[in-house]
Amino acid sequence: MGINEKDFCGKEIFSYFANERFITEDVVQRKDNPSEHIGNVNRETIRSLPVKYCSNGETFSNHWHLVALVHTIDLMLPVSFKHDSCSSPDISDDVAISRARQTAVIKVKIALKARYPKLVEHLFDTALAYVWWGRGQLPQASQMLYQAAKNIDPLSADMKKMKSFEPYLLKAMYLNEAGLMYSMFGDPRAAAKCYHHAADVSCSTGSLESQEWLVLQSLILTAAAWDQGLMDKKSAVNSCSGWNAVTASPKDCPLEVACAAMDAFLCFHAGMSTDPCIKSREDEIRAWLYEAKAKLENLLKIPSMSQSLNLHYAFVLAMLGLESESLHVLRRFPARQIWDSTRSSVLQPLIDVSRTQTTCFPVLSMLWRRQCSYPIVSKKNSFYYICVNVLADRQGEPLNLHINDEGYLTGDLYLNLPSMRGLHLDPYNGSVCIVHTPSISEPWQQSPCKHYGIEELLPMPCCIYSDTKQHVSANLVTIQQLERNCYFNQSFYVQWKSPEHFHHLNLRKIIRQRLKEHILKQARECYDNGELTLKKLVYDDSKGRDHCEKSSFEEKKKKFDEHYERGWDFSYSHIFQDYPCICGERIKAKLNKYPVKAKFDIRLNNVARYGKATVVLMLNVSHKNWIQSNDTLVFLDMSSFEAFCKPVIHFVEHGKGTARVFEPTTIPSTVYGGPSHQDVNVIGFVTPDGRNTVVTVFDEFGTVVKTSSEARNANNSCILTHGVGSTLFGLVIDKDEEMGRIEALDVKKNTRWNSVDLFQPKEMVVGHNTIFVQTLTALVLLDAPTLLQTDVTFSNAKDEVSDGQWLNKELQAINVLASKKITRLDLSGKEVELYRIIFTADTKVYLLDRPCQNSDEGPSHLNVVTEVDVRGIVTEACYISEEVGFVVTVTLNEKADSCYREHLYWYSNHGDLRGFLPFLGKGPHHFYSVHLCGKETDTEMVTDTQTDTQGWYLYFTDGHGAICCTKLL
Repeated sequence: MGINEKDFCGKEIFSYFANERFITEDVVQRKDNPSEHIGNVNRETIRSLPVKYCSNGETFSNHWHLVALVHTIDLMLPVSFKHDSCSSPDISDDVAISRARQTAVIKVKIALKARYPKLVEHLFDTALAYVWWGRGQLPQASQMLYQAAKNIDPLSADMKKMKSFEPYLLKAMYLNEAGLMYSMFGDPRAAAKCYHHAADVSCSTGSLESQEWLVLQSLILTAAAWDQGLMDKKSAVNSCSGWNAVTASPKDCPLEVACAAMDAFLCFHAGMSTDPCIKSREDEIRAWLYEAKAKLENLLKIPSMSQSLNLHYAFVLAMLGLESESLHVLRRFPARQIWDSTRSSVLQPLIDVSRTQTTCFPVLSMLWRRQCSYPIVSKKNSFYYICVNVLADRQGEPLNLHINDEGYLTGDLYLNLPSMRGLHLDPYNGSVCIVHTPSISEPWQQSPCKHYGIEELLPMPCCIYSDTKQHVSANLVTIQQLERNCYFNQSFYVQWKSPEHFHHLNLRKIIRQRLKEHILKQARECYDNGELTLKKLVYDDSKGRDHCEKSSFEEKKKKFDEHYERGWDFSYSHIFQDYPCICGERIKAKLNKYPVKAKFDIRLNNVARYGKATVVLMLNVSHKNWIQSNDTLVFLDMSSFEAFCKPVIHFVEHGKGTARVFEPTTIPSTVYGGPSHQDVNVIGFVTPDGRNTVVTVFDEFGTVVKTSSEARNANNSCILTHGVGSTLFGLVIDKDEEMGRIEALDVKKNTRWNSVDLFQPKEMVVGHNTIFVQTLTALVLLDAPTLLQTDVTFSNAKDEVSDGQWLNKELQAINVLASKKITRLDLSGKEVELYRIIFTADTKVYLLDRPCQNSDEGPSHLNVVTEVDVRGIVTEACYISEEVGFVVTVTLNEKADSCYREHLYWYSNHGDLRGFLPFLGKGPHHFYSVHLCGKETDTEMVTDTQTDTQGWYLYFTDGHGAICCTKLL
C-alpha cells in the first residue's frame, strides 16, 4: 500500500476517519488539519453530520489510509466462508460459518499486522466494518460499527489527547455510518434510529446553539432516508412528515434547506400526495398540487424565502392552470429567462396543457431513487446548507448508465467506503445488489486517469474498443503506485480479448523504448547543428559553491542512460535543456543530500476513436509540459490482432523553435449529435507556430497524410474544427466580424475550397452530415461532405425552403443535443437509414430527420418532424424511440444561482407534452432509456404492476446525488 507508518493514537484515529467522512468548507479553504476545526461554527458550536466535501464535482479527501486498508482487507478475505460439516456434526451451519469467517479475519489481521502494526491496531476493526458493508453482510457491519462507538471512552489515555468534544463526535460518526448503511440497503426506520442516537451522543457537549443544529441535521438525514428506494405512498408520507419537522420553524430554517424540502416533495415524490384515502390517479395528482401550494404559501410568509421559492410556487400554480397568479409570482423572480419577445409566461406550455387536459396534469413520477452517500452541506453565514451531491467517491464523465449482461443497472462509478468497485442496482426497484464478492470493476467507457488520488491506486479498466459482432474488445488498464506523496504509473497496458487471443500489450515499456530512441535522435541532431548547448554542474572547493561547465554529448548520454535504466524521468528538457541534471549525485552545496528524482510517468489525457477500428491515445510523458497537454500520440489499429500488436507512436519534435504539444482539433463526438467515429476517416492535430497553426492529419493507420499551415481564427483558434469522411472543415470569421465562410481541406483529393460567403456568421454546430451556421439574419444549412446548401422540408406542411436557409431571424444560441440512427420506409417502400437529430435554437426544440446518404441528384433534404417551444434554456436531451418520443431538460435559472434547478419535459414525436418532472438539480443527467421485458415471477405471487412489468424505462441522475428511474410506457 505504500503507507509510511507512524505512532497512531486517538488523535490520529479521529483525523484519518474524519478526513474521509467529515470536512468543512473553511477547512478546505485553509488546507490545514480538519481535526483542529471540525465541527466548529464560529469556533463554538459542534455538529455530528459526517459529510463529504465536494469541489467542482470531485470528492475531497486528504488522508487515504483507511480507504487503502479497506480495499486491501476486502481483496485478502476469501470469497465465501465454507466449513467442514463432517468434523463437527453437532455444530449448526450458522455457527460453523461464523467460526470460519472469524478464522479468516484473524489470518488477514496477522498478515497485515506484520507489515503495518500501528495501522492495524487502530483502524483494522473500522476498516473491517466497511468490508462487511460492501459485501452486503449488514449484521456483521452494524455490529462492528456499534461496537466501535461503544468502545470509545472519553476518559482513556488516547482520547484525552483529543479535544473535549472530539470523542463524542467520533462516536456520532460511527452511528451515522450505520444509518447511511441501513438507508442505502432500504431500511430507513433503522437509519432514523441511528441518526437520532448520533445526535443525542453529540449533544452531550457543546453550546445550546450547537445542540439545536445537531437536532436539525439529524432530522434532515432522517427525512432524506425516506427519499430513496421505491417512491411509493409510504415513502411519500414519511418523507413529507420528516421534512415538515425540519421546516417546522421557518424563521430558523435556512433557505437552501427549505428548497431541499420542496424539491423532495415536488421532484422525488412527484404526483404523490399524503392523503391516505385517495385512490384514483387524477385525484392523487390534484391533491398533490394543492398540498404543494399550501406548503409553499406557508414558507413564503417569510420574506427571505421568496428569493428561490417563488419559482417553485409559480410552477405549482402553472400546473394548476392558474395563469394570472403564476405570472404575478414570476415577476418577482430575478432571471433573464423569465421573459421572451411575446411577453407571455415562460410557463405557458404547462398552463396550456393543464387547461386542455381532460383528466389531470401529466406529472412524470419517479419509480425509484437510490443514493449512496449523505447530502452534502456547506457552511455559509454560520448555517449548513444542502448542496448538490456527487453520486459516488469516483465516477466517470459521462456516467455510462447501462444494463449489463447479468441484467443489473450499473455505470462508471464506485465507492471507497464501503468498498464497492462496482455498483449494481435492480433496474425495476433500484435495490443495491451484491453480485460479486469481493466486488469487481466493470470496464469504464472513459478513462478514469484524468484525476489523481487514492481512487487511481485501484486498477480500473477502460473499454476503448468493442465489436460485438466479432466478439472483440480492448481495455486500457493503468496501475498506479504512491511513492513519497507522488503518483506514477507502475503499469500501463491494453488488454485484447477475442475468441482466439487474450493478450496484454505493455504500452509503458513500448513507449519508453521508442521515446528513448526519439529523444537521442533529436538531441544528436540539435547538438550537431549547434542548436543545443550542454552544461554540467560541478562543485568548486575554493569558492564553496556550485558552477556550470560545458559538458560533452557522451556525458549527457551517460546521464540519460542512467535515468532510463533506473526508471526516472528522462525527458528531453530535463536531461538536455534545463538546469544541469544532478539526479543521483551528492552535491556539497546541497547539504550532502540526494536530489529528489521524479519517476517516469505517463498521463492519459484523452481517448478518441475514428474510422472503422482506430483508437488514438493522447498522452503526456514529459513533466516539462502542462499536465493536460499532449506530447505523445499512440495509434492502435483494432481491425486485427496482428495490427493491434504493432502500435504507431508519434512524439512532438524537440529542439529550438519547434512545437511541443499536440492540440486535438477534429476529435469525433462520442456523446451527442456530432459526427461519430464511423463518419470520420482522418483526424487532425494542431501545433502552434507563431501566428499560424500547423495542422497534422493522420489516417486510420496513424500515418501522417497531410501537413498544412493554417491561419488562426479571430478568437486565436484553429479554423479546422470538424471532420467528415476525409474532409476537415471549420468556420472562418474575419476580424471585423462582418464576413465569414466555411473553409474545408480534402485530405484524400489534396484540395481545398470555400463555400459561399456568410454575412456576419456567429457560430457553427454539426449534426452528423449536416452543418448548421448561425448568422445575423438566418440559419444556414450545408451538407457536410460537399458543403452544398441543403433544402428544408416540413412533415406537417408542403412548404419547402430551396435556398438552404431556415429560421430567418436573429438567434441567440444553437446546439445539437442528441441524435440517433433510425430506419424508415420511403414512398417506394424501401428502407432508408436516417439521422434523427434533436436541434435547439434559443427556446425552441426541433426534431429533424436526414438520410445518412445523399442521392445522385445532390444533397438530401433535411426534414423538420416536430417543433416545440419550451420557453427556457434547453440543457440536455435524449431521443428514445418512435413510440415513446424524446425528453429534454430546461432551466429558467442563471448558472450562478444558488438554487439552480432544471426541469424534465417528455414529448411525443408529434410535439405533445406527455410528462413533466420539475426541480431536478444541475446536469448532466446521463439519460439512458431501455425497453425491459419485465421480471419473471411466480404466478401465484402478487406483484407490483408498476415496478416489474415490461415497458420503456428511463434512468438518469437527478442532480441531487442519486440515480433515478421513471417508467414512460
